[in-house]
Amino acid sequence: MKKIVIFGAVALLAACGSKVEPAADTSAAATGDASTAVMGAASAPAMAAETPKPGVYDVTDPAGTVVESTILADGGWIDRDTKGKVIAKGKMAMTDGKTCFTDEKGKEDCYTQGMPAADGTVEYTGADGKVTKVSPHKKK
Repeated sequence: MKKIVIFGAVALLAACGSKVEPAADTSAAATGDASTAVMGAASAPAMAAETPKPGVYDVTDPAGTVVESTILADGGWIDRDTKGKVIAKGKMAMTDGKTCFTDEKGKEDCYTQGMPAADGTVEYTGADGKVTKVSPHKKK
């Protein structure tokens, strides 16, 4: 049950897209300085590891269990089962490029965020390699 809650929180974070600004052209041709290193566009992992926006998300854990996760403006998260009962809550933070969720008991789980799909779904990969899918909440 704890994993569902944590996956829910991660999913919420993953589903929250942030505006990504294009990287500045730092090529030698653009700067006129042949000693300038070419940086190019930001890498996909770097762009994906941004803090999710507040909102409500549907989180599907690796076993197929779905919870509704709410990301709050203050960095908190709340997971609810399909009947609306709160099953977990805590705080989230970005740590070393990963989205980390800490529940009320102090247990922390961190996930690597993938790139959002066209429908807004984002995959989060846990330390165990298992993937949790987070999608914008769909009212039933």
